[in-house]
Amino acid sequence: MLLGMRSRIAAAFAALALVLTAGAAPAAAEVARHAPGAAQPAAHIRKPLAGVSAKRADDPVYHYVEGYRTLPAPGASQYAALVSQHSPYRHTTGAGHTLFEIAVMDSQANRNIVEAGWTKEQAVCGQLVSPCFFVYSWINNVGQGYNANNPGWVDNPTENAVNAGTALASTPLGSAPTNLYQYRIERTPVSQPTWQNQGPGWQIIQKNQGAADRIPGYFPDTHWSTSAFGKFGYAMSFYEVASYDATPCDDMGSGVYASSANPSAAAVHAAMSFGGAPAGTGNTFDGVIVSPAADSPAAYRVYPEPGDPDKFKAGGVGYAGPHGSTSTAAGTLNGC
Repeated sequence: MLLGMRSRIAAAFAALALVLTAGAAPAAAEVARHAPGAAQPAAHIRKPLAGVSAKRADDPVYHYVEGYRTLPAPGASQYAALVSQHSPYRHTTGAGHTLFEIAVMDSQANRNIVEAGWTKEQAVCGQLVSPCFFVYSWINNVGQGYNANNPGWVDNPTENAVNAGTALASTPLGSAPTNLYQYRIERTPVSQPTWQNQGPGWQIIQKNQGAADRIPGYFPDTHWSTSAFGKFGYAMSFYEVASYDATPCDDMGSGVYASSANPSAAAVHAAMSFGGAPAGTGNTFDGVIVSPAADSPAAYRVYPEPGDPDKFKAGGVGYAGPHGSTSTAAGTLNGC
C-alpha cells in the first residue's frame, strides 16, 4: 500500500518549491535530498477555519512550509518535533490563522489523521494575544473539528498546565527562544492511565524541553470506528498561514525569513524523530517545501539545516510593504 502511495504522491507532485536564499544555489546535501525519483509530498492538510460557515462561497488561501516523510511499511507509532513557540503577527482579527503543527496520517488513500500544535486563531484560542495549544483530527479525509468541538477528543482531567485551547508561553518576534518545546503524537502505553478509559489510541504530548511529559488528552481508536489505525505511514511538520487575502502580511513562525541571521531565524526550527518504525528507519525528512511557490522568496521561506536533514527553519513576514522583498534581510516586524 505504501509503495502505491509513494508512486501516486510522486505522480501528483512532480516538482518541489525549494528555496535557501534568494538567487543562491541549493547546497549539495539539499540537491541530493531532492534528486529525481525522491518521494514527493502528499496533498497538504488544509483545515477549515474555525467558526466560518461552510456556506461561504470563497475559501481561504493557504500558505505553508512543510517537512514531510513517508515511512516504510508497516509505519511508525510515535512522531515528535522540537520547536519554538513564537507569537506570529496577525494582520487582522478576522477569520484566519498562523500556526505550527505536527501530523500523522495512516495513508494517502484513507487519510485518517491526528494533528497537534500551536495556533493564533480567534475562534480557536478565544484571544489573539498568545498562541494556544490545539488538536484536530480527520476521519477518511473529513475534518472533525478543533479541541472540545472534536467529538473524539478526550481531555486529560489530571493535566492542569496545558489542555486543548490553553494559551501558551511564547517568544517575542525576531528573538531566539530561551526554551524549546516538544510536541509528540504516540500510541497509548500498554498500561494506560486510568483516565484513558475509552481504550487505546493516540495520545498527545506537549512539554518544555527536558521536562516531564504533559499529556493534554488523546484520541481513542473508537474515534475512527471501522477505520482505526495503530501505525502511521506519513508524517509532517509544518507552518501554515490561512487568510482571505491572497497575499497576506500575517507572520509565519518567528516572523523573520528562515535565511535571516539577524534577527536570528534559528528560533524556528523543527527537529523530528520517530518511534516504533521498522529497523533502519532514519529520522530524516524526505523533503522540505514552500507552497504556493510564489511565496518563496517573496513572503515565506524554508532553509534546511546543512548536514542535519531532520531539521529545518521556516518563517517570514508576508507580502505587504517591506515584507515583499527578495533580500535575505529580516524586514520590518509587524510592518503591515
